[in-house]
Amino acid sequence: MKRYCIGLGLGIVTFFIEVIGSWHSGSMALLGDAGHVAVDVLAYALFIWAAYSIHRDSSREKGYRAIARIGGAILLIIAALWIAWESLGRIRDPKSVLSAQMMVFALTATILAWIKFKIVSRGFRNSTNRTADAHNLSDFYQSVGVVVVGVAVYA
Repeated sequence: MKRYCIGLGLGIVTFFIEVIGSWHSGSMALLGDAGHVAVDVLAYALFIWAAYSIHRDSSREKGYRAIARIGGAILLIIAALWIAWESLGRIRDPKSVLSAQMMVFALTATILAWIKFKIVSRGFRNSTNRTADAHNLSDFYQSVGVVVVGVAVYA
């Protein structure tokens, strides 16, 4: 559980770095990744809540897990709608992107995503852990993609 709490903390830090980076650089790629990280943070919080609740009352395990999954899906839909709204605003009113600043924030998020992957992937192996590992690794690759976008915009 401690690893997931650390993952939650790193996710919160990453979210704020990317939101500030998006605001500072004008990058929709950072904003999109921040939206994804926000969903991850809330999913971590739901998972920790469900695990704690199951520990207290294991007879309701399926219900707690279902609430965590449904909550995560709803949060993902909200994040997608927010990003779509922001993207439409950018289509109507395009803004320049400060790619050097974007890359600094994206590289920071990439490093944090790798650290989160390495911390959370340690320990007992079960299907939940393997799923979290795969998701955290995909978060790392998504952050790498934002860095690549920054390089492309810079070039």
